[in-house]
Amino acid sequence: MRISVCNELFRGMGWAEALDVIAGLGYEGVEVAPFTLAEDVRELGRSERSRLREEAESRGLEVCALHWLLVSPPGLHLAHPDPAIRRRTVEYMGELARL
Repeated sequence: MRISVCNELFRGMGWAEALDVIAGLGYEGVEVAPFTLAEDVRELGRSERSRLREEAESRGLEVCALHWLLVSPPGLHLAHPDPAIRRRTVEYMGELARL
């Protein structure tokens, strides 16, 4: 088990600055609220995703959880009656898993 904190608490800071504070406070992990990184995680290319992970790891932090997964982009819902919306949501969840 890792003691972690959500990056959302540090929204006024950039990713690297927030990681510095999180590591400095003695946390071992960071929980990521994806909407704090981009309106839509599909905007983040593979190299950008790797860089975000590497920046955490270089400070001794593990990206150990994601939460508030469907805050953004708008229109996603797992239990929506429209199958097209459910399908888009499931596809987006796959992108979150690759974050």
